[in-house]
Amino acid sequence: MTLEQPNQTLRVVCVADEPDRRLLRFVASLAQASALQPDLVVVTSNLRHPLLEPVRARGARLIEAGRGLSYGARVNLGVGDLGTDWLAIARADIEWRPGSIDRLIAAAQTDPRVGAVGPRLLRPDGRVHPSAHRSARALAHLALGLGPVLASRVQRGQPRPPHRLDLAPTETARGVGWLSSCCLLLRPAAFAAVGGFNENYSHFFEDGDLAERLESEGWSSLYLPAAEASFTPHQLSRVQAIGLVRSHYRGARLYLADHLPRWFQAPLRWCVGLSLVFRLRLAVLSILLRRPRRLSQAGDRTGRPRRWRRRPGRGSRNRRS
Repeated sequence: MTLEQPNQTLRVVCVADEPDRRLLRFVASLAQASALQPDLVVVTSNLRHPLLEPVRARGARLIEAGRGLSYGARVNLGVGDLGTDWLAIARADIEWRPGSIDRLIAAAQTDPRVGAVGPRLLRPDGRVHPSAHRSARALAHLALGLGPVLASRVQRGQPRPPHRLDLAPTETARGVGWLSSCCLLLRPAAFAAVGGFNENYSHFFEDGDLAERLESEGWSSLYLPAAEASFTPHQLSRVQAIGLVRSHYRGARLYLADHLPRWFQAPLRWCVGLSLVFRLRLAVLSILLRRPRRLSQAGDRTGRPRRWRRRPGRGSRNRRS
């Protein structure tokens, strides 16, 4: 796919909480992701980190954000005045595949009402990460809202929503209701129409809230498997994994409170809230009982599987002797 207007402008906002080598790989992959000259903005909490010097040397603009700001607030801070034709947002652990951003832009150009386009995300082991969902309002309904709380399982410290799209390998673009905000192309007009991300969500659910508001304003979301990006998640300690899960469930309670605000919906809010507390305790318990080396932000496996061997008893020792 080729760009219809090659003279367009592109702004890329990268959120790097604590800069590491993955940020350098992100910047290196960005040079091959698009034929356009991107305006790179890196939002970080530590401007004095030595790894930011080569990023600054490449012409990136660095913005310091407080550690207490949410992911959505960091993105809004990096977006700025929206004086660009296209806007891409991503975390620092993303690596763009060659031509991936150009494919996203070309897909968005086919329909002026496309507000967001998401690529296929690949884990380090080659599996497809669930980054697209069927409905933007999945958690606003009772059955779907209780699903991730009661029916889903926690994969190494991170809840897995059961209502994700079937992401089988295919090259067919499809309309979806919800795209992950960890790697996303946005039309600035659509992003401005909804006022950007809701900054109240600490770490999760800002993408579902954005997708719902885009849909309410008449903008659609598109999942494009032909554009690919990979990411390398960092290993989490027990404390970090527990904090991540607590942040997820705080976002879930806030999301349901925002989307079920009426007085007659109070019993539903209480029911879901109690279910969230119960599920949170189970998730924390599962993390405490799991080995630290098996905790990761994306649920990838590390190390070799453990092989169990039957330990010989005293009788076998006597027979060998």
